[in-house]
Amino acid sequence: MRLALKPRVQEVILESKSDHSGEDVSHQDLSGSVWAEADLKGTDFSGSDMRGAVLSRAVMFKARLEGVDLSNAMLDYAVLRGVDMRNSLAVGATFVRSDMGEMLVEGTDFTDAIIDKYRCV
Repeated sequence: MRLALKPRVQEVILESKSDHSGEDVSHQDLSGSVWAEADLKGTDFSGSDMRGAVLSRAVMFKARLEGVDLSNAMLDYAVLRGVDMRNSLAVGATFVRSDMGEMLVEGTDFTDAIIDKYRCV
């Protein structure tokens, strides 16, 4: 997957306990970013590179992650209900104790991803 990304403006992206509800952060290099306990309801991440990102306890209700590369990302205790994650990469990602109900995942690659039984489907 080759992404057309906007230039990265920060070397380290730490957005813990921040509010980015409804924002457009699409097509950005967000690899290795930390969004712990962030409010990301309705945020548009589509087309972004989020490899190795940490989204621990992030609230991402109805966020848009279409075409996102979440390879090796950590999504533990995240609220992902209603997220549009179609045609994305989640290779080696970890989804532990996350609410994954009503997600759109057609075309998404979950190869080697860890998804526990707690999915709230």
